[in-house]
Amino acid sequence: MRIEENKITVRFSVGEKTFSYPKSFEHFLTVVDGEVQKTIKVLLEKQKEEEEIVKLQQEREEKEKERKEDFTTLRTVCPKNNVKIGSQLVCNLNMSYGTNSRDIYLECCERFNWHKDSQYKFGKQGCPLFAWNATPENYHVWFLCNNNWSGTKATSWENIISHDLQYIYEIWEKHLPDDREKGCRVVFAKTSDNQYVFLGVYRLSDIKIEEREEMIGLNRVFEKISSVYPFDEE
Repeated sequence: MRIEENKITVRFSVGEKTFSYPKSFEHFLTVVDGEVQKTIKVLLEKQKEEEEIVKLQQEREEKEKERKEDFTTLRTVCPKNNVKIGSQLVCNLNMSYGTNSRDIYLECCERFNWHKDSQYKFGKQGCPLFAWNATPENYHVWFLCNNNWSGTKATSWENIISHDLQYIYEIWEKHLPDDREKGCRVVFAKTSDNQYVFLGVYRLSDIKIEEREEMIGLNRVFEKISSVYPFDEE
């Protein structure tokens, strides 16, 4: 009788019935006209392809939702009293080193002989909060201001700290930094109450975030190699 959008109405001796179109031609209805049958076959194949795309997208969205729930449920709150830096930096989430990255960096310069000429990379809004080869070991120093603990992200990337602190996931929307560096990073992270804690020493890893990589493919993973600084490298 008629086809309207994704419905087809057929008149039988007992009255009219409405079916899904073209899906009903897989099981319930047949066409006498061979040319029409060919057209319906093409429509069925196209519909299957579209359904498969929707299914894959839903699976990816579900994986992404699970990943974000896993990484963002943890919020770290530290005491507001600042701990004085001793002979070592130790990963302890109950120890806050303060709220100002430059003050922390300068204190580490005095304690560990870090390069003072890199102090201007920290402290002020808009600074990179990252210094290349800033320690006597030529490690880089990295303050994670925007991360899943602080609940903030940068314009084009986000930093995610894993629950066990073993990994830092750096996810970019458009492009990865073209530094290709393999050096170690001494890492501090800001918490939800704006306190900086020491996470450890990390190194760029070959690990990938598979489900995120399928969608974008722009990510880097840093893996912890030490929970203290300084430490003896083997």
